[in-house]
Amino acid sequence: MDTDQLKPFDLEKAKAGKPIQTLLGIPVKFLGVLSNGRIAVEIGEDEKAHATDFFPESLRMRPEVKKFKGVLYAQGVSDVLVMSDTEQNRNWAKHYRATLIKEFEVEYEDE
Repeated sequence: MDTDQLKPFDLEKAKAGKPIQTLLGIPVKFLGVLSNGRIAVEIGEDEKAHATDFFPESLRMRPEVKKFKGVLYAQGVSDVLVMSDTEQNRNWAKHYRATLIKEFEVEYEDE
C-alpha cells in the first residue's frame, strides 16, 4: 500500500479503534499516549506481539475496508431493484414475488 495515499495519524480516530500502521506499512494496534508524547502500539499477533512506541509523525491511518452485500431483483418485465441483502428486503421480495437475479458483494473504503 502506498503510504503517500494514507492519511496522517489522528489520535482521536486511533482512540476510537480505527486501524493504523507504521510508515513501513506494518499494521499496529493503538495502546495509548506516553508522557513524552510518543504513541504506544502493539505490533504482531497473539504470543508474538510486543509493545513499542513511535512518534505520531511515524504513523498513518489505514483505510477501513468495508463490505456491502446486495441483491438484484426483477419485478415485472422492466423493473430491476438493487437492495441491501437484509432479511427485511428478502421478505419484501418474497411477498411481492420479485425474482432474485444476483447476489453480490462490494468492498469499499470508508473515509
